[in-house]
Amino acid sequence: SVWLLLGLFSVQQAFFAVNQPTRSAVLPKLFTAELLPAANSLNMTIVMAGAIGGPLIAGVLIPVLGFSWLYLIDAISLFATLSAVVRLPRLPVEGVTGSPGLRSVIEMIEELALRGGGYGLFQGCAAGDTAMAVVVKVADRA
Repeated sequence: SVWLLLGLFSVQQAFFAVNQPTRSAVLPKLFTAELLPAANSLNMTIVMAGAIGGPLIAGVLIPVLGFSWLYLIDAISLFATLSAVVRLPRLPVEGVTGSPGLRSVIEMIEELALRGGGYGLFQGCAAGDTAMAVVVKVADRA
Protein backbone atom coordinates (compact mmCIF):
# COMPACT_ATOMS: atom_id res chain seq x y z
CA SER A 1 0.00 0.00 0.00
CA VAL A 2 1.29 3.43 -0.94
CA TRP A 3 -0.08 5.01 2.25
CA LEU A 4 1.69 2.44 4.42
CA LEU A 5 5.00 3.15 2.67
CA LEU A 6 4.49 6.92 3.01
CA GLY A 7 3.65 6.49 6.70
CA LEU A 8 6.73 4.36 7.34
CA PHE A 9 8.89 6.83 5.45
CA SER A 10 7.50 9.66 7.59
CA VAL A 11 8.39 7.77 10.76
CA GLN A 12 11.88 7.11 9.40
CA GLN A 13 12.38 10.80 8.62
CA ALA A 14 11.17 11.77 12.10
CA PHE A 15 13.86 9.54 13.62
CA PHE A 16 16.43 10.98 11.20
CA ALA A 17 15.44 14.49 12.32
CA VAL A 18 16.55 13.52 15.84
CA ASN A 19 19.50 11.32 14.85
CA GLN A 20 21.53 13.63 12.62
CA PRO A 21 21.54 16.78 14.80
CA THR A 22 22.42 14.66 17.83
CA ARG A 23 25.23 12.95 15.96
CA SER A 24 26.62 16.30 14.81
CA ALA A 25 26.29 17.90 18.26
CA VAL A 26 28.18 15.13 20.05
CA LEU A 27 31.29 15.31 17.84
CA PRO A 28 32.81 18.40 19.56
CA LYS A 29 32.60 16.53 22.89
CA LEU A 30 34.46 13.54 21.48
CA PHE A 31 37.21 15.22 19.43
CA THR A 32 39.68 18.05 19.90
CA ALA A 33 39.34 21.23 17.83
CA GLU A 34 42.14 20.04 15.53
CA LEU A 35 40.37 16.73 14.78
CA LEU A 36 36.84 18.13 14.55
CA PRO A 37 36.91 18.99 10.79
CA ALA A 38 38.12 15.47 9.99
CA ALA A 39 35.48 13.94 12.28
CA ASN A 40 32.71 15.99 10.64
CA SER A 41 33.96 14.99 7.19
CA LEU A 42 34.08 11.32 8.16
CA ASN A 43 30.59 11.54 9.67
CA MET A 44 29.09 13.03 6.50
CA THR A 45 31.02 10.59 4.32
CA ILE A 46 29.51 7.68 6.23
CA VAL A 47 25.99 9.17 6.02
CA MET A 48 26.28 9.80 2.28
CA ALA A 49 27.92 6.43 1.58
CA GLY A 50 25.03 4.73 3.37
CA ALA A 51 22.45 6.81 1.50
CA ILE A 52 24.02 5.99 -1.87
CA GLY A 53 25.62 2.60 -1.30
CA GLY A 54 22.80 1.01 0.72
CA PRO A 55 20.14 1.17 -2.00
CA LEU A 56 22.74 0.34 -4.65
CA ILE A 57 23.83 -2.84 -2.86
CA ALA A 58 20.22 -3.74 -2.08
CA GLY A 59 19.29 -3.32 -5.74
CA VAL A 60 22.04 -5.74 -6.75
CA LEU A 61 21.16 -8.27 -4.02
CA ILE A 62 17.36 -8.31 -4.43
CA PRO A 63 17.45 -10.77 -7.37
CA VAL A 64 20.07 -12.90 -5.60
CA LEU A 65 18.72 -13.11 -2.01
CA GLY A 66 15.17 -11.77 -2.25
CA PHE A 67 13.37 -9.29 -0.02
CA SER A 68 12.98 -11.59 3.00
CA TRP A 69 16.70 -12.19 3.48
CA LEU A 70 17.57 -8.55 2.87
CA TYR A 71 15.02 -7.38 5.44
CA LEU A 72 16.44 -9.90 7.91
CA ILE A 73 19.98 -8.60 7.30
CA ASP A 74 18.71 -5.03 7.68
CA ALA A 75 16.97 -5.86 10.97
CA ILE A 76 20.06 -7.63 12.36
CA SER A 77 22.30 -4.68 11.45
CA LEU A 78 19.77 -2.28 12.99
CA PHE A 79 19.76 -4.19 16.28
CA ALA A 80 23.58 -4.38 16.25
CA THR A 81 23.72 -0.60 15.88
CA LEU A 82 21.07 -0.10 18.54
CA SER A 83 23.01 -2.37 20.90
CA ALA A 84 26.17 -0.31 20.36
CA VAL A 85 24.30 2.96 20.96
CA VAL A 86 22.73 1.71 24.19
CA ARG A 87 26.19 0.81 25.51
CA LEU A 88 27.61 4.31 24.92
CA PRO A 89 28.34 6.27 28.09
CA ARG A 90 26.12 9.23 28.92
CA LEU A 91 27.64 12.61 28.14
CA PRO A 92 27.05 15.39 30.67
CA VAL A 93 25.13 18.47 29.58
CA GLU A 94 27.42 21.49 29.62
CA GLY A 95 26.55 25.15 29.57
CA VAL A 96 23.19 26.73 29.10
CA THR A 97 20.71 24.85 27.01
CA GLY A 98 17.86 26.54 25.21
CA SER A 99 14.81 25.51 23.30
CA PRO A 100 15.00 26.12 19.57
CA GLY A 101 12.00 27.19 17.58
CA LEU A 102 9.57 30.01 18.16
CA ARG A 103 11.22 31.03 21.47
CA SER A 104 14.52 31.54 19.63
CA VAL A 105 12.83 33.80 17.07
CA ILE A 106 11.27 35.85 19.89
CA GLU A 107 14.67 36.17 21.62
CA MET A 108 16.21 37.34 18.33
CA ILE A 109 13.51 40.01 17.92
CA GLU A 110 14.04 41.18 21.52
CA GLU A 111 17.81 41.42 20.96
CA LEU A 112 17.34 43.40 17.74
CA ALA A 113 14.95 45.77 19.52
CA LEU A 114 17.53 46.32 22.30
CA ARG A 115 20.15 47.17 19.67
CA GLY A 116 17.89 49.73 18.02
CA GLY A 117 16.71 47.62 15.08
CA GLY A 118 18.23 45.63 12.26
CA TYR A 119 17.85 42.36 10.42
CA GLY A 120 17.91 38.90 11.92
CA LEU A 121 18.07 35.45 10.34
CA PHE A 122 16.76 32.31 11.99
CA GLN A 123 17.32 29.03 10.20
CA GLY A 124 16.54 25.52 11.26
CA CYS A 125 15.80 22.00 10.15
CA ALA A 126 12.29 20.66 10.65
CA ALA A 127 12.32 17.03 9.57
CA GLY A 128 15.60 15.75 8.25
CA ASP A 129 15.59 17.32 4.80
CA THR A 130 13.03 20.07 5.37
CA ALA A 131 14.85 23.33 6.05
CA MET A 132 13.37 26.70 6.88
CA ALA A 133 14.61 30.24 7.24
CA VAL A 134 12.98 33.34 8.68
CA VAL A 135 14.32 36.82 7.98
CA VAL A 136 13.09 39.43 10.44
CA LYS A 137 13.44 43.21 10.18
CA VAL A 138 13.06 45.21 13.37
CA ALA A 139 12.80 48.96 12.82
CA ASP A 140 13.87 51.63 15.29
CA ARG A 141 10.79 53.23 16.87
CA ALA A 142 12.36 56.69 17.08
